[in-house]
Amino acid sequence: MHDGQCQRACAIGRSAVGRRGLLLGLLLLAACAGSRAAPHGGLRRSTGPVLPAAAPRPPPPAAPGPPPPDVPDAGAPVATPDAGAPPGPPSVSFLTVGDVMLSRLVAAAIEKAGDPLLPWRNVAALLGSVDFTFANLEAPISGADRFSAGPAQIFNTPRAYAQGLVEHRLRIVNLANNHALDQGLGGLVHTLAFLREHGIETIGAGPTAAQAWRPAVVEARGVRIGFVGASEASVNTSRKIWLDYVARIEDKGRLRGAIAELRQKADFVVATMHAGIEYVPRHYGPQRLFARAAIDYGADLVLGSHPHVVQDVEIYRGRYIFYSLGNFVFDHSRPHTTEAVAVKTVLRIESAGTDSGAEAGAGRRVRLDRLELVPLVIENQCCPRPAGEAEAGAILQRMGLSEPVLQPPPPAPAGSTR
Repeated sequence: MHDGQCQRACAIGRSAVGRRGLLLGLLLLAACAGSRAAPHGGLRRSTGPVLPAAAPRPPPPAAPGPPPPDVPDAGAPVATPDAGAPPGPPSVSFLTVGDVMLSRLVAAAIEKAGDPLLPWRNVAALLGSVDFTFANLEAPISGADRFSAGPAQIFNTPRAYAQGLVEHRLRIVNLANNHALDQGLGGLVHTLAFLREHGIETIGAGPTAAQAWRPAVVEARGVRIGFVGASEASVNTSRKIWLDYVARIEDKGRLRGAIAELRQKADFVVATMHAGIEYVPRHYGPQRLFARAAIDYGADLVLGSHPHVVQDVEIYRGRYIFYSLGNFVFDHSRPHTTEAVAVKTVLRIESAGTDSGAEAGAGRRVRLDRLELVPLVIENQCCPRPAGEAEAGAILQRMGLSEPVLQPPPPAPAGSTR
C-alpha cells in the first residue's frame, strides 16, 4: 500500500470508527501503520501465511506457428535415456594395467617435480572409473628409499613414491616378475609387509614357494575376484635360475592347485603371467602353454605382462588371453614401448548366492559382460595418458583388434571339460 492509499485508508478508518463500528476501523488503521513500517523494497519478518499475488491476465493467443524446441524448464527434472526403464543387473568392474616401475627415470621425474602422484595424473579419471585396479609391480619397496636414475637394471621404489598405488585403489599387485628380488630376499619381505600395511594384496612372490603360489581374492560389491600369478624368470639375469621365492610358469602342478583353491573361494578367476620375449609383438610357446593350462584348470581370464610392448589376443575354449598389455608406468623409449593398453573387465551380477563363507565358491553368480580396452601412450618416460583416436587405432591394430570393446566369446564347444 503506497502513501496515497494509506492516507485514504486512514481516513476511511477514522470514519469507520464513528459510522460502522470500532472493529473495522482498527483493522484499517493497522494496515496503514504496517505499510509505513515497511516502505517499498524493504524487508520485514512474515507473521503469517502470505497469499500469492494474482496472476496477470494472459495475452491473447498468438497465431499458430512451428512448435517450439523441446527444451525442459530450468526447474523441472530432466529425463535421462533410461528414465522409466527397469534398472539393469548390477555390475562390478576392475582395471588391469601392465608394468609399473617407480624407480630409475620415473623416480627421477617424481623427485624433480616433488610430486609422488605425477605418473598417475593423466589417468586418474580412468583409475577412478572402476572398483579397483590390478597391476604388475616391477620394482621392490625395500625401505631403503634410494634409487638409481642410470641405465642399471636393479630397481627400488622409495616408500613415498608408492603413494599412487594407495591413492588410486590398486588393491592387488603381481610380484611374480624378474625384478622381485632386485633388493634381495629382505627387500621382497619388506615389499610384502609395506603393501599389506597399506591394504594392497600381493600374488606371485613370497619367502617360500607355498607363499609365492598363494592366490588372493579381492571383494568388490559382494563379488569375489580371485588372482594367481607366475613368472618366466626368478631374477633379471637368467631364466635358468630358479628360486622358490617367485612363482614360475613352468610349475603347472602348483598352478592347478591355486586355481582349484580359487574356484572354491571366488566368483571369477584371473591368472596372470610375466613372460614373453621383450620388445617382440607376438607371443611364443611358454606363454601359450601357461595361459591355456590356466584356462584348462578353470581360469576365466588370462592377462600378461613383461614384453614391454602390446601383444596379440587369443580366444581359447571361450576365454580371452591377453598375452601382453605392455607398460603402464615405465621409462622406456624404444619403438612401441610407449604404447600400452588397460583392460577394464565388467562383470554382471546375475544372482545372489546363499553361502556366507569361503566354502562352495561364489557368493554371487556373475558372468563376463564385456572387456573395454583403453589404449594408452606413455609420455616423458614416466607418465601414461589416454591415447588419441589415431593412436588408439594403431595400438589396437598391433593387437589384432579392430574394436575397443570385446563381448564374451561364444561358449566352449560341447563336450569340453571346465
